[in-house]
Order: sequence, then C-alpha cells, then structure tokens
Amino acid sequence: MNRKGFTLIELAVVVIIIAILATMATVFFKGDYSAQKKCAQNLRIISDAIEQYVDANNGQYPPDGTINPANNLKSALYPAYISDASVFKCPADTDSGSTDSYSAFYVKRNNYSKMTTFSVGCPRHDNGKSAMNLFFQGQTLKCELAEATDGSGVLTPGSDISGTATMADGSTVSSTGAVAFLQSFDIGKGMCYSLFKSDADPKDIVLNVTPGAKFEVITPSAIAGVEGTRFLVKVIDKDHTDVTTYDGKVRVEEKTGTGQVDIPAGYTTSVVLGIRPLSRYSTNSTLGRGRGGDRDEDKDKDKDRDKKS
Repeated sequence: MNRKGFTLIELAVVVIIIAILATMATVFFKGDYSAQKKCAQNLRIISDAIEQYVDANNGQYPPDGTINPANNLKSALYPAYISDASVFKCPADTDSGSTDSYSAFYVKRNNYSKMTTFSVGCPRHDNGKSAMNLFFQGQTLKCELAEATDGSGVLTPGSDISGTATMADGSTVSSTGAVAFLQSFDIGKGMCYSLFKSDADPKDIVLNVTPGAKFEVITPSAIAGVEGTRFLVKVIDKDHTDVTTYDGKVRVEEKTGTGQVDIPAGYTTSVVLGIRPLSRYSTNSTLGRGRGGDRDEDKDKDKDRDKKS
C-alpha cells in the first residue's frame, strides 16, 4: 500500500503559517489583555480610595459631577487618597489629551446600594465593544457593550442623547434637556443594564424599560433604578427630583444615603437632597418637598423604618 506524506516544503509552509497566526494572536490578545489588566488594577485602586474617602467623610461617597462637573471623582480622590495621577488613565483610552478615563462614568452610590451595583466603568476595550466595570468592594468585571442609538446614530458612551435613545433590548429614554449616556451592557437573555446621568438643569426624563432589562437614571439628588417599567424622572434643581411610576415599580435612592423607597404604579415620590424619602404621593395630589399626601400604610412603614434605623 502506498503511503503519501507531506513533503518538506509543504511542512515548512504549514509551520510558517502556524507561526504567523500564533504571532498575530499573541500580539492581539497580549495588547488587549494588558490594557484590561491595567484598567482592572486602576479600578481596584480607585475602589480602595473611595472606601477611604467614605470613612473620612461620614459615610458619604465622592461626588459624581452632576452638580458641578469639576467636582468629580478624580478631584475628590487625587491627590488626597491617590497620589499617582496616572491611575486615572486607562491604557485603552487613546485620547492623547485625556488624563481622566473614569470620572465621566462614575455613579455616586450610598449605603443603601447593593454590592452588585455598577459603580465605575471604562467602556473603551476591544475597540469600544466591551467595558471594564467596577462593582462594590473592588470587584471588576469585563462586560460586553450593547448598542444604543438616538436621532444622531449610534451613541458613544459619555455622549448626550438627542431626542429619544433606544437600547438594544428596546428600552427607550427621552429628555427635554441634555442627559449623558454612560453605557449599556449585556446582562443576558437579550436584556441590557443601561445607565444615564443628568446634571442639575431642570428637565423631564421619560423612560420605557423592556421587562427584564435594568435601567438607572442618576440625578444630583436621586438614583431611580428599575427592572422593566415605565416611569418619569423630573429634575427640578440640584436638590430636588420627582419620580413618577406609570407601570411596574421603581426603587428610588436619595443620593447622600438617607434612605430609599419603592414607588408602585400610580404614585410619585419627591426626593430632596439630604432628606430621607419617606412618602409615596398620589399622582393626583399636590407634590410637596417633604411629607403631605401620605397614605396611612406608608406612614406606618415609615415609622417602622425609623424605629429600626
């Protein structure tokens, strides 16, 4: 039986091709992995500094620039808690003039927020297809970014929306004023975790969230977070945000950590910076800056919470 093998030339060609492919793969993965690794290290250092800041500031987290853009994460941590300014520059950030890759994507949280909640992100990896995200206690995770679009086309993380923005899962957000798109990343089963951040200028932000998707709107005084519902966030000023739920349920947190409340369909809560949100207001009642319009069952729940706190 004749057995035909590879000639030396054929073997040489195969070896050369394999070597070229291996070199290309090594360069590609090494460069990408190196940037991700350094970014994750930066985020862990930032996480430690945030905890130091919280300990030194009576439990308050660093500002997120929603009231004053200059009063942001970097300005709060450098140089008081992080002495090396290069920690704030991700290797994947190719903007030569950039000295801060993270502050624009920082979400100020409070002690009521859960450990798994997204806190800081860097949506620059894999040519803008993925993000390195920091969760609480130094947990970092690479997340695949999902596409978001508005009237001007595909949204770039950090940009402002124009008209109505649509997430990959069909969730939409529209605003009467500028709202910054932080990022939208895949959480599985075709659903996204999408985040927007508002400054203190008065505006209405209307959201329609696909069931199963996670959506958060961060204002100077509140965080409105939801999984599948329709709701309105009304920014009154830097100290006051109203949130109205039309369908489902929205959880609203006061930004300095005084408390949180779940708002069912048909109700509105008025959140004032530094004041614990206690009440749910009927959408037919006059909204006030504190109490008023309470239902009896809500008062009982508030009293119970006060006893426990």
